Amino acid sequence: DMEGELVREIICSDLEKSCFGRLIDKMPRIDLGLDYSNINSEHMKVLLRHRYFDFTAEVASAIKQNHPQLNVMAIAIYKEEVKLDIPSFAFDLEEIERIIASIEFAENEKVRFIEESSLAAFSEKIAQFLSRTTFVVKKDTFDKAWVHLNQVQKRELFFHQLEGLDNDVLERCFVDLGEEYQDFADRSRRHDVKLIKPPKNQKLADYLKRKAYITSFSEEHGKIKCTVKKEVSV
Repeated sequence: DMEGELVREIICSDLEKSCFGRLIDKMPRIDLGLDYSNINSEHMKVLLRHRYFDFTAEVASAIKQNHPQLNVMAIAIYKEEVKLDIPSFAFDLEEIERIIASIEFAENEKVRFIEESSLAAFSEKIAQFLSRTTFVVKKDTFDKAWVHLNQVQKRELFFHQLEGLDNDVLERCFVDLGEEYQDFADRSRRHDVKLIKPPKNQKLADYLKRKAYITSFSEEHGKIKCTVKKEVSV
């Protein structure tokens, strides 16, 4: 209809942004379809801030195609809708990297986007973010991050996620954590491992005892002596 055509012309015009912003709330909303190539970036910003769209995976894809620089802005504005079905948006590595770099998402939201996007593998940037987070992550998330990290970063990830690791994962991790921890990976025999005594190692000893990975630990000459339990083959 003529009214709809007028609205479309205004949206696709070069009207100054502040004028367009004042007009947009006074105009009837129309279905813009999925072709946004004729909408300039300043008008698209206004439309997003006014939550003009019924935001779907198809709309997100069209914005990404025509205004890639506004992609993460759109996701941030409509993030409550997106979080209802993150997999349907099929985010790629670059999009997730931009989400975790954005101040518009809380840390727990960033972890959720990573985990629910079903990425086959992570990038180094995503892995480094996960090594710093204190939010609990899933086992496959931990594994996909681990392979991209250096030893220092692996230790950071390990101690942040310690409470969620089972004995098999612990054993595998100890191999990569450096000389101080490598002897824990040997579960073929009962033996002692001595740790220096910062709080993180006290926390580790407590956890290993609770998991029956070690039989006991005690302080000895300023170090923590842990007795690794021999694994019994079934």
